[in-house]
Amino acid sequence: MHDVRFFSTGFSLLSIIKGDTRLDLAPVADRTEDHEGVTCHLHRSLLHPVSLPGRAGVRLNGAWLRSYKDRAPQVLREWIAESDVIVIDAGLALAYMPLLAAARNAGGGSGARWLYHASDNLATIGTAANLRRMLTDHMSGFSGIRVPASQLAAEFPDDRVAVLPQGIDAEGLTDDTAPNPFGPGRHAVAVGSMLFDPGAIVRIATTYADMTVHVIGAGKAAAGLSAPNISVHPEMPFAATQAYIRHADLAIAPYDLNRVEPYLGQSSLKLAQYAFHGVPAVCPDSVVAGQPGRFGYRDTGVSLDEAVAAALAMGRFAGIRGHRWEDTADAFLAMAKGTGSGNASG
Repeated sequence: MHDVRFFSTGFSLLSIIKGDTRLDLAPVADRTEDHEGVTCHLHRSLLHPVSLPGRAGVRLNGAWLRSYKDRAPQVLREWIAESDVIVIDAGLALAYMPLLAAARNAGGGSGARWLYHASDNLATIGTAANLRRMLTDHMSGFSGIRVPASQLAAEFPDDRVAVLPQGIDAEGLTDDTAPNPFGPGRHAVAVGSMLFDPGAIVRIATTYADMTVHVIGAGKAAAGLSAPNISVHPEMPFAATQAYIRHADLAIAPYDLNRVEPYLGQSSLKLAQYAFHGVPAVCPDSVVAGQPGRFGYRDTGVSLDEAVAAALAMGRFAGIRGHRWEDTADAFLAMAKGTGSGNASG
């Protein structure tokens, strides 16, 4: 068993502008709290680094990231020194790699094994080029690299890479006691904010005016949606979203057609949840990935209309259980050989 600590980055005044889904946690930012056995700390700074365009932007990003790293709170420095395994997720957390390297070089109980959680392609999620270079510079220090899709493995030509699929917590998703949140009629649901394309939602709501389209946790990207049959919901607890998915007639993965990557066909958590509940889903063609219950579209016009019609005609199907989170976590931590019991920070 590990004592698990979770350090969350990239939270500041800019988070308000971006519509960060963690805004409801602002009252507890910069406090260390226990949540369901996990020690959590949401770090809040005045401004956090974001990707800036052009050569001048790259230079400014470099200075900004160094300043952000130098201002890392004491709690993070202590956790780095005390941990046996440190998991770095794709994104701004890479800014702290020099701190990890300095702690390792200093010795004195800082010999933690590093694991890289490559949850997304860094370019796809708009990560600054400086952070991508930082990952490259420190790649040799990682004991293991987890990717959720085979297409991502090619980015890491190394025997330390393992394709470990997204997991399903079946116990947490099969609570049938939650009431049906919908009224009469047909209902569609879209969950999450990644690469969210409001145009797909507008098209579905327009073409299927008798169906209410529920958008959950899309943040600022959904702010302009105002049709009578579109219902925009704020971020809600993960468990609460399951009733919306379970009772829906249609599920939507409205990834931006201009930015979506094929690896999302394997790594998309929303698509995995839709399949678990046996709800037919529409998504861009490139992420259908041959999976049952998915209907692809090439544009947010006739192609999308046809995908929705086919999904509704199919109706519900036997849910797909998929991989267990326990297996994914066990296989990932096994890559940090010889860690035994102790602390794990992420």
